[in-house]
Amino acid sequence: MGDWDPDEKTTLSSEQGCMLPGAPRSSGSVPARVAGTQQVAAGARLTLKQEFQKLSGSLSTEGKTYALEGGKVRGEDVSFKAGGKEYHGRVNGKSLELR
Repeated sequence: MGDWDPDEKTTLSSEQGCMLPGAPRSSGSVPARVAGTQQVAAGARLTLKQEFQKLSGSLSTEGKTYALEGGKVRGEDVSFKAGGKEYHGRVNGKSLELR
């Protein structure tokens, strides 16, 4: 799959009907495009860089800027950590709604 890391890796067995037991299987979903800068709350700005399903960037709020950790996109679902908090959201059209 080139530079694109699969979302999930498994090994198939003959019990699963695999003709080649031990054969690796990779699966993944097409991630939504979320790169860019968005206002996500009053006074909060999220800047995202995207490489396939991996996210990096920063969250700026209340005069502080936090680096994103563990950012990922799976389909339209987004998750990351910033400033000691965990965030989850969903792409809705061209905007990202955090929950």
